[in-house]
Amino acid sequence: MNHEACKSTHWGLFQAIMELEDFRNGGTDIGAATSALAGDRAAAKERAFDLSLEVCGGRRMRRT
Repeated sequence: MNHEACKSTHWGLFQAIMELEDFRNGGTDIGAATSALAGDRAAAKERAFDLSLEVCGGRRMRRT
């Protein structure tokens, strides 16, 4: 992420992980999209979100 407002921030790091997981190469287009939405890539994005909240002192809302 090359945006002045996000450089050197937790949000910038989180967005970099989102971009990496959404657009990195590997597998077929359908397989990559599925993984980004509900597979290994989605799990990595969820971990990144949880860690970013932890670092910032926030709390994640419980899913029902």
